[in-house]
Amino acid sequence: MMTTKLKLIIEKHGLDVAAFLDGDVDISEHLYKELYEYYVDEMPYGTAKARDGDPYQWIAHALYEDLR
Repeated sequence: MMTTKLKLIIEKHGLDVAAFLDGDVDISEHLYKELYEYYVDEMPYGTAKARDGDPYQWIAHALYEDLR
């Protein structure tokens, strides 16, 4: 389910989100920073600290799921 906060992030970075969803580019640095702050409480600690997993991949997957 998409929250109001996530909607605001997507609206702010609409072109970056569209390009990412089209597979043209990776998540931009500015968008990544905002998404990291948004998702960090849901992310496993080891992934958030890049010890047990890749936070970029986790965020990309979570974003795809929330936009479905």
